[in-house]
Parts: sequence; structure tokens; C-alpha cells
Amino acid sequence: MYKKIMMICTILINLLLFICLTNLADCSKHHAPIIELKNYGKIRGIVQNEVMVNFSTIAEDIYLYQGIRYGKARRFDRPERADSWPDIYDAIEYRAACPQLGIKSSNFFNQTETISEDCLFLNVWTTKRAMELANKPKERRPVMAYIHGGAYKKGTIFNQNYDGGIFSANGNMVVVSIAYRLGPFGFLYTGDESEQANGNQGFYDQILALQWIQENIHYFGGDPNQVTVFGQSAGAFSTANLILSPLASGLFHRAILQSGSSISDTACASKSHEKSKAKIIAEKLNCLGNMTAITKCLRQKSIKELLSVHLDQQLMAIYGSEFLPLKPVEALKNDHYKINKVDLMFGANRDEGDFYVQNSFDGEHNVSVNLVKKKIRERFEKHSYVEDVVHFYTKNLNDSSTLEEKRIALSHAYGDYHIICPTILYGEEYHRRFSDTKQYSYRLMAPVKSMFFDNKWNGVGHRQDLFYIFGVPFRFAHKISFTQHERDLSRDMIEAWIHFAQNGIQGTIGNTNIEWKEAFDGSSSAHFMALDSKHYHMVNNYFKSICDDFWRPKIFA
Repeated sequence: MYKKIMMICTILINLLLFICLTNLADCSKHHAPIIELKNYGKIRGIVQNEVMVNFSTIAEDIYLYQGIRYGKARRFDRPERADSWPDIYDAIEYRAACPQLGIKSSNFFNQTETISEDCLFLNVWTTKRAMELANKPKERRPVMAYIHGGAYKKGTIFNQNYDGGIFSANGNMVVVSIAYRLGPFGFLYTGDESEQANGNQGFYDQILALQWIQENIHYFGGDPNQVTVFGQSAGAFSTANLILSPLASGLFHRAILQSGSSISDTACASKSHEKSKAKIIAEKLNCLGNMTAITKCLRQKSIKELLSVHLDQQLMAIYGSEFLPLKPVEALKNDHYKINKVDLMFGANRDEGDFYVQNSFDGEHNVSVNLVKKKIRERFEKHSYVEDVVHFYTKNLNDSSTLEEKRIALSHAYGDYHIICPTILYGEEYHRRFSDTKQYSYRLMAPVKSMFFDNKWNGVGHRQDLFYIFGVPFRFAHKISFTQHERDLSRDMIEAWIHFAQNGIQGTIGNTNIEWKEAFDGSSSAHFMALDSKHYHMVNNYFKSICDDFWRPKIFA
């Protein structure tokens, strides 16, 4: 009898081990509460331990519902709502990223390494305290919705860098990150007919995800009437376009633009401009005929074939469409065009053109002033004002200028045009339209010195804000020894982003008594908070000569 009992126990133990080994993720993760979404079904998440940046406690357990399907779409078509599911949906692991080239984990950040056209997912982070408010509408918590960058052609929400849990835990908020289609799958335009690729597919994905938030976020304890959309680079382009889109009306209430806006020449283009890119793709893939025939042919190509076509400029948003009726510059200028009214925070990093410097001076040992001028001319050669740009950014350089000064000059010429001034001017023009909303601005002044950047010059470069706002100096302290300065700035930026999302206002910055004032106090030129934990301070009229006087006539021409 004893032997039989032991045999049965051994069999049961082996069976449990087999289940664990074949479904290791379930055995190694604690499950979050099962939630029932009325129009979809039941969903199960995981418990995630998240660092607390103010050290009132070391860490807190929060809930992550990862990879929730919000939509589905045929290639090049607008998305539709996801189907309901009969069983419990396990939102406990990475899903596939939208098709793109070169997706893989880095030495630092783990991310999904699979791609699929079935990629319309979102992540939701929430807290136990927030979940307890699901049935108390007046007490539900504010929501932050993140749109990732990547030049409209790369990026994924299944990446350790974009961990919205840092905001959820430290602000007792509900945070969502949104996946959307990229490259030709998300932005190809071949025409306006029903069987053609109508463009802006990725933006319709974002709209559908924001509608999902309105419909479902209360189940997670979030308030659908307090949604802040924030994004960096192409995510900021997207956010700026959503502000201008009539289709996004009422879907969010505050917005944060980090390093970009839709008036950048890399953010939005005419239908004819984007159709010409579609013809290049078609020609390289041997798709012939009219645009309907070309679209049909491209639908039949493999993911690999579509991604194999190199374009000199990425596919981007189109205007003159239902999503974006007017060119963004014209939409801002036209007082009769209805813009979504939101509280707005906008800003950029000091050296947004860092990647252009890296590519321009690679292998160059003797960087002369003439070389800097040559590189500027190469970038602006298609513009009639090219010599004005050369003079403006090199007028203070001479033979005794340091390499650092030459790098900064080139970085600013590129970064001011593509990123910084489009961001600042968007904010200024938005203020002209809506001076009664809350508006704040910032400029990141402190580099992430502890990170390894392949020995290339970075300054305070593009994307460095992401390391601070997503708490990398806290979450990855076991991998790298970050400085106290970096930890302080990360903490203060996280708390500032949370404070804006919760209240639409800023107060004092960090543990100082320095007030983060509104961007406009009767002046048309934006004032910003210089983000450097060693020396926080407000700066007035810095961009007047650069963005208002020099670039505005060119960008708003």
C-alpha cells in the first residue's frame, strides 16, 4: 500500500514538473487578478515588483497585463476591434512586435525578438490601490498612454526600457503603452480608393487603442476622463498629430511632446510625396500597373520582401485625409480649424542632432570649420536658404574652435531644424490658439554619462530623456553604477511627468524650492525648465533668436 502511495506521489510530482517545464513562464510568475472586460472576455496578468524612486519604500508590487490584443487588420487596411475570446486571456508575456528590420535585444535592454503583422497589442500597468477604485468613478486614477518612437519604422512596447510600471507604482496611476503598425505596413499610401493603401494606418491603430482605453480602462481603476498621451520622437510626432486630428476628439485630455512635433519635415508629407515612395517600393518589388494593381501585388509580398526596400526617407503621415485634413502647420495657423484642447507639456534635449554628428565625423581625425560647413550644406542642399543655415551655425567658429564646439554647431544645425524648433514652435502656436490651457516646457541639460555609447560623442542626445523618465538609473542599478546626479534627475523627471498627468500643472522641481513656471507669461517665446539636478532653473527667451527669428519663417513658410 505504501509503495502504491509513493508511486502515485512520484507520478503527480513528475506531472507537475512537466507542466512547469513546458510552461515555465506560468511557474515563475505570480498572477495578477483576473479582470473581465465586458466586450472581450476575462484577462489575467502578472505581478511585477517595481522600484520606488523616493525611497519611502524600496519597491512595490503592481499588476501588469501584458500584450492585450486591442485590434486586428488586413495588410494596409484600417484596423478593426479585436474579437472577444471564450477562455481566460493570458496577458503575461511578450508578444510579437510589428514588422521591422533588426529587432533584437541589446546588451542592456531585453525585448521581444519576433515580428508579425498580428501585432496590435497594448500593455497596462496598474496598482492594487487603483484596482480597488474600479467601481468608484469619482475616485479612479489618472491614465498615461505612451506612444513609442522609432522614425515610424521601428520600435516595440515589448522592451524593458519602456516600463510604464515606474509611473504606475510611484504615482498610483494606470499606464498604457500602445503598439502600432510601422513602415510600409503602417504608413504606405497608394491612393484613396477602397482597395488601395489609404495611408496613416499606424495612426488609426493609435486611435483604436485610445478608444479601447475609453471603453476599458476603468476595469483597471483608470479614469477615462483623465488620459495623458505622451510620446518621444515619432511618438511625439504622433501625439502632435492626434492633437490636430478630429478623429481623436475627446480621447485624451493632456499631452506631452518629447523631442518632436508634427511640423517637422520628417513627420508629415503630402499625398503625392508619399505616393512617389510607394511607386519606388512597387518598382523594386516588380509590382506593375495602376495603383490598385500595385496595392494588390504588394499585399501578396512577404514581410521580408517589403522590409527589404530601402528608401532615402522613411514613410510618414499624410495630410489631406480624414485623420489629418490640413497640413499641420496650416492647421495650427488656421484659427477656424478645430484643434483638440488639452493641457500641454513640450520640450527637447540639448543636443538632438547627436546622431547626425556621429555619422558625419565617423573616421574624421581633423575636423575643420570647412568640414562642418560642408556637412551642413549636404543636409540642407535642397533648400534655398542653405547658406543662411551655414552662416547662422558657423558664424562663431574659427580655426581655434575646439572639436566640441564644432560638434555642437553641427548637432544644433540638424537638431534645431528637425526636432527642437518644430517642438518649440508647435507649443508656441498652440498657446496662441489656447492660452487658457496649462502649458509647460523643458530642456534636458544633463547627459546620461554612465551609459555606454560605443565611445561616440553624444552630448545630451536624442532619446536620453527616456533613460531618465523610465527610471533606468533605479531599475538597472544592478548592472551599472549610476551617479547620484543621474538618480536625482531621474526621480525628479518621473515625479514631474506624474504631477503633470495627475493635475495638468507643475510645482517646484524635485526637492528644491525652484518653481517650474508655465511656458508663457505674456511672452510669445517659450520659457523652459532646464532639467539638470545640479542646477535647476527657468530660462526665458532662449529660443527667440533660434526658433522664433531664424527658423519660424522657414518652417511656417
